[in-house]
Amino acid sequence: MKFIAFLTAFYSLIPFSNAAIVTIEGFRNTKGFAAVSVFHEREQRAFPGDAEKAIKTLYVPVPKNSKLEFTLDNMPAGKYAVAILHDEDGNKKLNTVLGYPREGFGFSNNPTILVGAPAFSKCAVELTEGATVKIKMKYFY
Repeated sequence: MKFIAFLTAFYSLIPFSNAAIVTIEGFRNTKGFAAVSVFHEREQRAFPGDAEKAIKTLYVPVPKNSKLEFTLDNMPAGKYAVAILHDEDGNKKLNTVLGYPREGFGFSNNPTILVGAPAFSKCAVELTEGATVKIKMKYFY
């Protein structure tokens, strides 16, 4: 019981951000699902490929209007980066050909992608009350 009281007191000291809206547009079809991983700055070394270290991971069907919108709330204050995979075949992996993704992907801040995944710093956003994060899907094939 004392442990629960300690945890309650501890988490009351951590500042939490208020709701931010994430909008993802440009899915090319409704096959498979969208795998969305949200990384806190404490886990920036895991970004974007280690979804197990993400603070939040969602697997959601791709909507027919090719626009996905959701709210991030009750998140610890800080910087975040969002990575999206349009997992068209549902295998929970990014399929590649010669190192280039065969499935769609996207990142917060929509950084230019030439070779390899972008750094956390290029995708980092501060989640604040009413913030909007707009992500445009990219496809190489």
